[in-house]
Formats: sequence, structure tokens, C-alpha cells
Amino acid sequence: MQNKTTTSLIFGLTLLLAAAAGVGPLASPRASAAASEAALPLEETRSWAVLADGRIKPIQTFADETVLALTGRKSLSGLSSLEIFWGYVLSPDDFRDRDLIRVDSIDLKQRLGLDSDQRRFSFSTLLASREFQTLAERARQVSRADKEPTRLEKDALGVYAKLTRAADLMTGEALAIVPLPEEDGRWRTPVQLQHAEAPSARAVFEGFANLRTAFSERDVESFRRASAEIGVSLRQLNPSLYPTQSAIDRE
Repeated sequence: MQNKTTTSLIFGLTLLLAAAAGVGPLASPRASAAASEAALPLEETRSWAVLADGRIKPIQTFADETVLALTGRKSLSGLSSLEIFWGYVLSPDDFRDRDLIRVDSIDLKQRLGLDSDQRRFSFSTLLASREFQTLAERARQVSRADKEPTRLEKDALGVYAKLTRAADLMTGEALAIVPLPEEDGRWRTPVQLQHAEAPSARAVFEGFANLRTAFSERDVESFRRASAEIGVSLRQLNPSLYPTQSAIDRE
């Protein structure tokens, strides 16, 4: 029988899984099999500013750091960091099932019944493991009690941190690109602008919805147009706070 804290963790993980399934105001459909495989101009977004880890940085830098943390590499299987980053953000239904999240611990893989020789697994596969949920919760309890987790528990916590990071991409929580600070100084995300009234804020929200559709349909020109419009709107929202292009380029 599961204790209350383990049930709580499982509930939280289930919420992450549901949120990452693409539900919500900016959700996009899975890319159709007939969609063109034309390369999208993702470089149009690389100089957007994002507030992450207490620092304003270019999306390109944030994508490099995030993908390296998730996969162990800045590019993988022919995909650049921007392609993986925006894949999780704009096409969560697809990327949550891709084997991208690196798990190094052989002991952990064996404990979870996974292939010991496989290096990366999907968000969905890892999150669905009840044994993983139990291990992660036990490790959290040990840490809160100021005790030393076992090596296996530490490994589980490390994977849980990666799942949380991926979920933050898929729900849009990590995409703090809107220079309208909250009380704690954090920038807002496009999802938070759903009910915004200011024209520039509405333009960001609607532009991001268009960006998702263009990504799903592999529509090069629509993606380019939406990226340009979002970039302009972000700068117009708060010109005194948003960094200049030269400042972003120096990062």
C-alpha cells in the first residue's frame, strides 16, 4: 500500500504528464504524416531574450544549456539544440515520446526494467514507471530528513529533475520571454498572456499560437513571419527593459 507522500508525488507526476500532453490554450495538434519535412528557419528565434536562472540570455544559449542537460549533448540524431528545444515547446505530443532523455545509471535502468544498453529514453516511458515514482519520492523524503540518499535514489532524483525540466518546456513554464516582470522579478510566458488586453501582449500570445501551427505543419514562410512578428512585439512590450540586439549578441 502506498503512503500519502508517494501518492502525492505520483499525482504531481501525472499532472506533469497531462500538462505535457499538449492540453491548454496554446496546444497544437500532432504533426501530420503528410506534413512537409522542410527545414524551418528556427534561427529566426535564436536572438530572442529569455530570463532563465536569474540571467537574461539569448534563446540559443538557453536551448544549448537545456538540451545538454536533458540529452548530454547539444545536438542529437541530426537535430540541433534549437530543433530539440522548440520540438518540446511547440510539439509536445511528439517529443514526449522521443528517446531523448539520457539515463546513465545502469543500476537504475535495471531497477526500472529498462534496457541497460540503451542510453536515452522518452519522457513518457520514464514518467510511466511506478518503480521510478517510488524511488524518486523516497529520495525526496530522505533529503528532507537531512539524510544521505543512496546512489540509486540520487540517480532517480537526477532523472526526475530532467523530467521536470522537459515538462516545463512542454507546458511553456520555462519560456519566460515576455519582459513584463511579476512581483518576484520573473518575466512572464506567452501562456500567461491569454487574457491580456494590451495589443502588444495579445500579439505575442496570438503570434505564439501561429508559431505552433507553423511548426506542426512545417510551414516555412508562416514560421518565419510569426517569428518576426513575435520578436517585434516582445521589444515593444517593454523597450526600457528588453535588451538591445547588440547586448543579446554579446551573451
